[in-house]
Amino acid sequence: MSIALLPYQRDFLELLHDWREDPVVRRYNPVEELSLESLHARCAASHSDFADFENAELFFWLLKADEKVIGNISVRNINRRMLTAEIGYGVAAEVRGNGYATEAVCLVTQKAFTESPLRKPNRLCAPGKSGIQTSASKSRVQTGRCSKGALRRERHAGE
Repeated sequence: MSIALLPYQRDFLELLHDWREDPVVRRYNPVEELSLESLHARCAASHSDFADFENAELFFWLLKADEKVIGNISVRNINRRMLTAEIGYGVAAEVRGNGYATEAVCLVTQKAFTESPLRKPNRLCAPGKSGIQTSASKSRVQTGRCSKGALRRERHAGE
């Protein structure tokens, strides 16, 4: 399995909007209601290259596997003083449970640690089959040992 990170493309706006309406997404990640144009404005203003770290508030990528866009991942809520950030991701319902989110988190976390001054992902959030949040340790990612075994899983509060 291999995924690619693509910068935001307006061609996938409706797909992104539909994913935000997914009942599982709504249950575990109650995202704010956004019109298509508001979502486009947010995504279009995002960055996809950590070289822009000092000027960016949001990094955003589409996830592509087998020539199909299957999800998205972002780095946001950047705390420049503590050098932490939040990573959020989501994959299409039909591909959940196949390791795509794990691979995407590892890829983006590794990029963040090697291409930016970030030192710790604060929290990683996304709906999963059982509503699990996932976080990776920097040392495992930096040494290339990021895998399902290297990730710590935490249940959502209240479950």
